[in-house]
Order: sequence, then structure tokens, then C-alpha cells
Amino acid sequence: MAQRGPLIVYALGVATLYGALASQGCGIDDPSSAGGGITPGGDGSAGTSGAAGTVGVGGGAGVTGVGGTFSLDGSSKDGLTKDVNCGSSSVQAEKVELDAYYVIDTSGSMHQPSGNGAGDCNVGQTVNSKWCNSINALYGFFSEPSSVGMGAALGTFGGSSCSPVSNPVIGLAPLPTHLAGMEAGLNQASPNGQTPTEAAVRGIIQYTLANKQPNRKMIGVLITDGDPTQCNTNIGALNQLLVDHYNNNDIATYVIGMSGASFGKLEGLGVNAGAQPHTNYCGGSISPCSFYNVGNGDKTVFVDALKEIQENALGCEFAVPTDEAGMTDTNKVNVKFTRGDGSEVTLVRVDGEANCVPDAWYYDDPTNPTKIQLCTDTCTSVSADLSGKIDILLGCETVTPN
Repeated sequence: MAQRGPLIVYALGVATLYGALASQGCGIDDPSSAGGGITPGGDGSAGTSGAAGTVGVGGGAGVTGVGGTFSLDGSSKDGLTKDVNCGSSSVQAEKVELDAYYVIDTSGSMHQPSGNGAGDCNVGQTVNSKWCNSINALYGFFSEPSSVGMGAALGTFGGSSCSPVSNPVIGLAPLPTHLAGMEAGLNQASPNGQTPTEAAVRGIIQYTLANKQPNRKMIGVLITDGDPTQCNTNIGALNQLLVDHYNNNDIATYVIGMSGASFGKLEGLGVNAGAQPHTNYCGGSISPCSFYNVGNGDKTVFVDALKEIQENALGCEFAVPTDEAGMTDTNKVNVKFTRGDGSEVTLVRVDGEANCVPDAWYYDDPTNPTKIQLCTDTCTSVSADLSGKIDILLGCETVTPN
């Protein structure tokens, strides 16, 4: 079973920590070279100094260090503070929700290993086939607590038609209210025919682009047990369609392969199409890989792979938060990563993905941003630290590369 990434904490306005204030130019002198723990501060008199050295600007929350303390004038809301030096305030960030179009292979080989025509089933039934395993795994994933609030649509591809699968069996709607519809759609479908992968690829591109919504993350998920047999079968050409879709529209496509599909062609289809390279659920000698191998569709493995895709799609993207007045100064937003060992780093903002440096993030749109995105290498580091956490801070000037 795959391990999960770090805790994402939407704690905003917590820039009263010295390290965050000092690094963001908020005018706080170092109270002590050997810092202590964070403790509530009493009402202090402005400018009072003691034998150990005290810097004060009124009363409020204080940070204690060895040899002295400083206090920050501010008001409390929900346990966080407002810092007059930076103008930071506590607000609640909104998690970016996921929408996904799942397109599943209904070619005749999905009946295997039960044999042609013998592998069909409804959700909840047990038949030894890749098809039955797949629909039970998908329904199990849709029923998971982690899927609450996620939008899901279901499409199928099989037979000989090359027409894009852009009219889903079940259209996009949120879970769990959409769960009964998804079950009906899975029960309605049945394996038959060939593998026109081009129809699935073009259908994912058309449907996800047409249904992409502001402040939500849209992805496509293609599930197949075989190599393309109909229409355009050139893996490089099909992959280029998905790569262009990702680069032009910021919509990733994830490829799930089952027994019968060639690992090399699965990798060729999924590479650079938006999935972060990973080492879980790879196949053959390909590792890291850009696809997810679930074999015959064991439910535990399949559901876990779907969860990993869900986390991969959302783990490094956050909605741009607003303050109590519903406003955001996008030049006063910072992202802090606290590692599992307790060390902290304030990530720097760059102008876009092409300008990424270590420990960096960028806005999805520099002029009208709606999302905060971590750079790929930063995302990999953050996701690998299972005890780490992300804080989004408002109020201090954004830290940029020197």
C-alpha cells in the first residue's frame, strides 16, 4: 500500500513566528540567538527593555527566547494573531477540489480470465474477470471518505468506433450524492469489441476541457487492459495529444494499465501528460514510471492506485486564500514548509513553472491568480516528507529569489 504525503495545514496569519517575520522583512529584530518555545505574551509597554533584553510594541502574543522576549501588538481570532507590522490576518484557505473523467476500456479482453462473454457483472457481484474487478474497485473508490466533494464522470471505450468518447455514460457531478448514478453507469456497461484508444484520448481531452471549472482541478483517467488496436495506434502521436492538452490547458491525464497492456506502451502514453513520475505500481523494468499498473484489478491495489492519483493531482496545489474582507494582496502571500524534523523553509515565489528553482512556488496565472502551485521538485520533496506540513501566510511581502 502506498504511503501518503505530508499534512497540508491551511493556517493563515501565523507570521508571528520570528523566522517567518525576519525572512519576510517585517521589521522584527532577533530577540535571542537561541530561541525558545512559543508562549502567550502579556500586555507589555511599548519599548520596554529588561536586563535580558526585551523588545515590545504593546500587548498580545509573545515569543520567548533564551535571554529575552518580544511582544507583538495584535488581536486574536481562532487562536491566531494579527500582526500590525505586516498586516497579516487569520483566514481559512479553501482546498482545491478535484473533478475527474474516468474512461474505462470495455474491450472483449476485459472478460478475462473467465473467458469471452463470461466476465460481466454488477457492482457487488464476484466474477473472476478484469472487468468485474475494475467496476468494484471504481465503486469502492467513489465510496471512500476521501472522495467526498470530488466530481466524477464516467465514460467507456470499446468496439470499433473512433469517435471521441466525449459524451459520458454518467456526467460530471459531486460525490457522494452522485454515487447511485455512478453505480448505475458501471452496471450498464459491458465489455465487447476492440481497443480504440484514440477515441478515449480525444474524448478525455474534449470533455475535461469543456467541463473545467474555476477553483477546481480537472483531470482525466484512462483505464485499459490492452494496446491500441483500432484508429490511430501510434503511441507517440496519442501521447503528444495528451502532452499538448496538459501543457496548454493544465489538465493532466493519468493512465492505469491492467494485465494485457504493454508496460512500454503504457509509459509511452502517460509520460509528460501530467502524472508525476513515481515508483509505486510500475511494471517490468520501468521505474520510476508515469502510469499505474494494477494487474488483474485486485480491489485493494486498484483503489490504492486511484487514491494515489487523487493525491498526486491535488497534493501540491492550493486555492489562493482571501482575508476577512474577502480580499487578497497577491504580493503578500507566502508559503512555509515545516519539515518532519521541525526545520522550516519559506518557499520563494517565481514567475512561472519555467522559472522554478529549489524550494519554490508560483501562481497559475500571474495577472489573475486562483491557485498556488508548488514547483515539481519542491512538490516531490514535500510529498516525500510524511510528517511535514504546509502553512500559507498572508500579510508580509512575498519572498522571491535574491
